Amino acid sequence: MSGRTVRHHYVTTDGPPVRVAVVDDDPPLVKALGLLFADEPALRFVGGAFTVADGVELVARRQPDVLLVDVRMPAGGGVVVAAQARELAPRTVVLAMSATDDPDARVEMTEAGAAGYLVKNVDMAELLHTIDVAGHTCDDPTSPLPCRPPRSS
Repeated sequence: MSGRTVRHHYVTTDGPPVRVAVVDDDPPLVKALGLLFADEPALRFVGGAFTVADGVELVARRQPDVLLVDVRMPAGGGVVVAAQARELAPRTVVLAMSATDDPDARVEMTEAGAAGYLVKNVDMAELLHTIDVAGHTCDDPTSPLPCRPPRSS
């Protein structure tokens, strides 16, 4: 592999970097997403977790703007993480991720508090744009995502 950095071109919103955390039981995926987000000026990777319990603790501790959470994990999976995130970090926008586009999982995750659902084979530019928009929803009254008031420093 060459030393080139691959950029994923997407339209960013104005505002401070979106603080993103990832919960997935696939450590290489969490690490890869962390590297991807670290390379994007509009995003800031604030942590990753590989279990439901660690994911809940991460949300409580870091209060991310956006949380990407795997739908299917042991110990209750994304449903548990999303529901706990709603309680522990009400300003966090939860985006569900899954290997498949499962209508039942969409409903479960929505009922647990997820604002969106992404299939893991999503185009990287689309993923980055979705996260950026999710982190800046207060500027758009037509957004279907919950409004996250600006974070005070």
